[in-house]
Amino acid sequence: MELTSRGWRALIFLSALTVFSLAFRDVTSTLIAAFTSTLLLYDFSIARFNAGKIGGLVRLTPRYVELKVKAGGVEEGGLKVESKLKASIRVEPPFKWCQVKPDLIRFGEGRLRLIFNPPLAGDYSREMLNLRVEGPLGITAFTIPVKVGLRVKVYPRLSTAVLRAALYLARHGRGLTGEAPSTQIGKGLEYAGSREKAPGEEAYRLDWKATARFGKLMLKEFHMDAGGTLHLVYDVRAPGPVSRDLLSTAFLNTALGMAQTGLPFGLTIHDGYQALKHLKSASPIEGLKAALTHVLQMAQAQLELMYELLDPWVRVEVQSVLRRLKDEELKHLLKLRLEALERGLHEPYKLILEAAEAPKYKGETPIRVFMVSALTGNPAPILDLAATIKAKGGSLELIQPCQPWLEAPTLEEAYKQQIGYRRLMEALKRRGVSVSEQPFRFKETSLSKDLTMKPHR
Repeated sequence: MELTSRGWRALIFLSALTVFSLAFRDVTSTLIAAFTSTLLLYDFSIARFNAGKIGGLVRLTPRYVELKVKAGGVEEGGLKVESKLKASIRVEPPFKWCQVKPDLIRFGEGRLRLIFNPPLAGDYSREMLNLRVEGPLGITAFTIPVKVGLRVKVYPRLSTAVLRAALYLARHGRGLTGEAPSTQIGKGLEYAGSREKAPGEEAYRLDWKATARFGKLMLKEFHMDAGGTLHLVYDVRAPGPVSRDLLSTAFLNTALGMAQTGLPFGLTIHDGYQALKHLKSASPIEGLKAALTHVLQMAQAQLELMYELLDPWVRVEVQSVLRRLKDEELKHLLKLRLEALERGLHEPYKLILEAAEAPKYKGETPIRVFMVSALTGNPAPILDLAATIKAKGGSLELIQPCQPWLEAPTLEEAYKQQIGYRRLMEALKRRGVSVSEQPFRFKETSLSKDLTMKPHR
């Protein structure tokens, strides 16, 4: 038994009235105190009687509910209710991130909607659902556990991004060794094919053999070199687990989007003090492999849960790719690249600036730097980087999918962070930096169908 807020007020009133009546021997006060005590006893008796009848008169079906949902997503389960008790019963949410609508059980039949919106990945379960019944005056209340099993498997936001990237590598990765040529035609050395010369087009790189064979001017085309115009930067610093999940998901989705363009791109992963991984230029496949390898280091324990999202035949493809990513050959390749940059690893922003050098070829598109960051820490390096890139004719685009102040330890700290964030946004806009919550857009393909999550109830 517990007292409601109204009950505590009634108890305090009764205590004060009792003390007053004893001190002054006032008959009126004594009668009021006695009447108040009677009301308390009446409310307690009815609440206790109804609480004892819940087990036999209130039925919830089914007795077990299992759901699968992605962190940050919304999933709904339902319970059928049959109540023969003429009292209002409140249903307490089983988790903080769960809503029950309606939250009252009344006499007759009805249905409860359990709406789950979990912020973090995990395997959550409850064996009981608490029903709370109050007395007719709302003074006392009893909480009765009813056996209803709940299990909610919450997959990390990162899960779909990891599986999509692995599936893309399985179908386009060419064995995951070496560099795959860019699908884009441009300046380069690797022969892609020949085509007829268009009217008015400059006659350079003529294919003389093809010209003789077809009797018309033919030009050679080449795959674009791996000195591309895209560079992806990932700042791993995050104020909490939710922000970390959002950032890593945006980072991997952006890497996948860049790989799907077929253009080579650079990659820098840092923690504000040193570069954890840096590729000045890489083929689309190699860049995506490097991004996925880094992300897997923090998601290794959740891989088995991720596999449940896939059909069996797709699972085999993904598992094969992820196993090969662990091979010593790939580790050795990345180790060699990192050792070559050993002296500059403590200056991540310097490495990014080196990657943003002026284009090698006349008319080549200036570099575009995409930075995935929570914008925590000292903003000066980011502002300096934005100014330098802009001066070289390039652009810096920030991807900031989280709200770090929501994970601040105190309300005051959250307010300070939010004010600082707004000021930083204004400074970035003045420097021509665009800020987006969405990752670099990737192509919607048949991969989405393979990664459709089907919750089980």
